[in-house]
Amino acid sequence: MEGGAPTLQSSATYRYIVWLIVLVAAAVTVLVLEPFFVSRPAKTAGPAGLVGQSAPVFELRDDRGASVSLARYRGRLVVMNLWASWCPPCRAEMPDLQRLATLYAGRDLVIVGVNEGESPQRAGAFASSLRIRFPIWIDSGEQYGRTYAALGLPTTIIVDRSGIVARGFDGALTFDQMRAAVGPLLAQR
Repeated sequence: MEGGAPTLQSSATYRYIVWLIVLVAAAVTVLVLEPFFVSRPAKTAGPAGLVGQSAPVFELRDDRGASVSLARYRGRLVVMNLWASWCPPCRAEMPDLQRLATLYAGRDLVIVGVNEGESPQRAGAFASSLRIRFPIWIDSGEQYGRTYAALGLPTTIIVDRSGIVARGFDGALTFDQMRAAVGPLLAQR
């Protein structure tokens, strides 16, 4: 049968090859288009993106020149607030941080103000003008700001008793927001 009609066997092979090509094309299409249609949770930007990770520990100095570190507060809940004196929302938030420190005094809560990039004299004078009594650290190299991907100041990070970032906030918090953030963490033991 030269040049005659196709045999039954060759037409079955032909259909098999066509279906194989269609299936491969469909699979390739799905793989190529899948990223455009399937939504994945986006990584959170800023300090909230580090929740659940170990809080970095840097050796800094306080506004009086003494060596300080987060490691010193292991076993206590730490509210670390990154700020600068030129920042109006920082100025507005600081009295509420002091109020929080006073409210929870003696309850395993430590408030630490980490000044980003200013001199110890300027940071100390600023804190004194607002009657701030919690520790003021000087982060002249802005290590914490870079590490926590602070999108601006103020930035607040809450570190749990085991040294893990529990919460992270960009922007000023109200006193009620601060209490709502630390209350449940203080209740945990």
